[in-house]
Amino acid sequence: MSMSKSSPAIAVFCASSLGYHKAFQAAALSLGYALATEGRPLVYGCGSEGIMGVISGATLQKGGQVIGVVPKAMVAAGGEVAQGQGCIEDETVREALTTKEREKVEMVIVDSMNDRKAEMERLASGFVALPGGIGTIEEIMDAMTMAQVGFHSKPIILLNVLSYFNPLREMIRNGVRDGFIYPQNEKLIHFVDGPTDQLLHETFDWGTAALNVIGSWESVARLGQYDWSALSMAINPHEDTEFNDALRKHGILPPRPPTPPSPSPPSSPKLEDDLEDFTLSELAELGEDVDDAETQQMIETFRKQRIADLKKLQSARFGRVYPIGRDDYTREVTEASQVDADEEEGKGKGTGVVCFLYKDGIPRSDKTFEHVRTLAQRHPHTKFVSIVGDKCIANLPDSRLPMLLVYRNGDVLNQIVAWGGDRPRQLEELEAVLVLAGAIIPQRKPPPDRRDDSDEEEDESDYEASSKMRSSSTRTNVKSAKNIRNSKQDDSDSDFDL
Repeated sequence: MSMSKSSPAIAVFCASSLGYHKAFQAAALSLGYALATEGRPLVYGCGSEGIMGVISGATLQKGGQVIGVVPKAMVAAGGEVAQGQGCIEDETVREALTTKEREKVEMVIVDSMNDRKAEMERLASGFVALPGGIGTIEEIMDAMTMAQVGFHSKPIILLNVLSYFNPLREMIRNGVRDGFIYPQNEKLIHFVDGPTDQLLHETFDWGTAALNVIGSWESVARLGQYDWSALSMAINPHEDTEFNDALRKHGILPPRPPTPPSPSPPSSPKLEDDLEDFTLSELAELGEDVDDAETQQMIETFRKQRIADLKKLQSARFGRVYPIGRDDYTREVTEASQVDADEEEGKGKGTGVVCFLYKDGIPRSDKTFEHVRTLAQRHPHTKFVSIVGDKCIANLPDSRLPMLLVYRNGDVLNQIVAWGGDRPRQLEELEAVLVLAGAIIPQRKPPPDRRDDSDEEEDESDYEASSKMRSSSTRTNVKSAKNIRNSKQDDSDSDFDL
């Protein structure tokens, strides 16, 4: 997301909760309507609940542009969690929270909370704060601090609905009185108090009042500013320069890491490593040609282990993506993840199940589906199922697709939201994430047997025949029957609970 320095966008600091008073929600509606009417994009924390959801929904309803900036940890968790309480006080508020226009929010995913504030500051030409909690207060103070040291000269407006910010104004005045804040810096922030009669705060046009202040804003002459142009200078922390030494001395750069010792010469390869690329027939021939009995025994042991690994891989229960419906979810996902693998070492671990929520026509969703199909064939011990997003979760926004839900032993281990929304993703990245999430337990995959001997051993020929059957059966994602395991239908299948 890029905007010019003259962008009219306004960053709004607000809460993920609704609060107890109707006036708070009314102020959010008013500001959202005003931003859309004046053609000013809304930049906010990307929440769909609470005051965040009200102002973003109101802006979208009036055809305005909304840009949500959110850390990737919150994306992975499915969105920002409410940190307070409150309830919907008006049907207009409910309509703003549930608007179908929400999928038009332009999401900007960043690494951390600090990056979120920096990106919002970069995109916006001014700041407006609505009543909120700890996060809102912290964002206000951060914007004011950056203005105080000259990092920006943008307006900071507080909508003092029901005198909510009076204690903050008093704290700033105490700082001026006691010598901790320059008197002129009190003007870095402007309070919009609204009508004296607070009964009128529910109907007051807070949005227009805020934009009027922004339109007449004049920069405040400040003391103690710094030259922030140095931020544009590229610094290589690994360079051996006097400037870097000075930065290390003051703790700006971390200490130089100690010089690593010279690496030891690589160890001689083990026999098992040398045998890794041999086929079964080549291993048999090699064992016959070796004169040393001990080496011959090691080769034979390795060959038998190879046959056992191949049979184990062949016995896997899955190998493709199974399409399911909403009514199948409990049986094919939650209950399927509680089924132990057949081998003894898998007892008690359940089965890894990956439920892929998608929508055709979304490029990142289509690409991820290709990767999911590949991983299903590559890891047949893990069950992969697919379902259209809004057929699984009602009114699921397209911005949260594709989504992957990871189950094992009946529990949700992980939830991956909007995979590929921040940047194009590779197959290996998704595979690594699913391994770390516990959905995939990597299995050893020996090289395929390439021999044509007619006198091969019975267990090896059995493997080859079944391998050919498996490769043909997993070549395409054939639509499965509704009951994949042909288990008996029961009433619990309709219980959909993430």
